[in-house]
Amino acid sequence: MYDEAKWDHPLAMAGSENRAPVLLAALLSTPEPEGKRALLAGWFSVCEALRPWAVELREQARLAGYFTDAPDEPVIEAPVTVYRGAWEDDDTSIAISWTLKRETAEFFCRMISGPRGAFLGLAREDVVPHVYQATATEVLGYLNGRDEAEVVVGGVEDVEPIAALVTVPKEVAG
Repeated sequence: MYDEAKWDHPLAMAGSENRAPVLLAALLSTPEPEGKRALLAGWFSVCEALRPWAVELREQARLAGYFTDAPDEPVIEAPVTVYRGAWEDDDTSIAISWTLKRETAEFFCRMISGPRGAFLGLAREDVVPHVYQATATEVLGYLNGRDEAEVVVGGVEDVEPIAALVTVPKEVAG
């Protein structure tokens, strides 16, 4: 197993926007697959800002084997339809975190363009957030502890935008 005494405190103390590199360090220091699965099941879903570490996190997830925080639910197998909330110019083909629920992707569209997105440094005014639909070609893990039906993917294909977040300007909303 992973060294809980060494890693749980740093993982807990890192803000969600800074937790991914700490999780990656813990995964790299944990050689056995069951330890990697425990780390991923316990900490992956509470990480934000995964993009800079997506390639390495995906590699560590493959080394871990399928992981989940929902052991009583069936294993999610590819191919499966997944959704993601992201900016219209994001490279969704490299995104690692998707969901089985469109409404969760819609929630993340609203989040990245709202106060939480601003806090995380994700807010932008030059593009519009979209909901994307794709087919996961490899499923590395499934996390549902936060009721997000999060699917950690090894790859996706047939990515297409299916909705855009449209907001009413303040002067019109009145």
